[in-house]
Amino acid sequence: IGKPSHPNTLVCQASGFYPAPVHFSWTKDGHNVTRSASVSQAYPQSDGTFTQFSRLDMSPEEGQVYSCALEHPALKGAVYSWSSVPLPRRKPHCSS
Repeated sequence: IGKPSHPNTLVCQASGFYPAPVHFSWTKDGHNVTRSASVSQAYPQSDGTFTQFSRLDMSPEEGQVYSCALEHPALKGAVYSWSSVPLPRRKPHCSS
């Protein structure tokens, strides 16, 4: 049985902005991976602003850094980053 190629998804969401849309860009360890991401339509909210999100499927490896940057006239360069950290190794569990 093979390992799934993209077992995790990062979601970057922008809310409360006007006008639509927001431009999302993604990087992995400083390299642009935006072409691999999907972007939703801009959803109107009851207050006249919009919400929009982007998703990036990824396979985390120790030490990798993923970043989502938002571009919009009302923003001054918002960047959000996720770092992959090592998880503690579990001891095998056997039951009889």
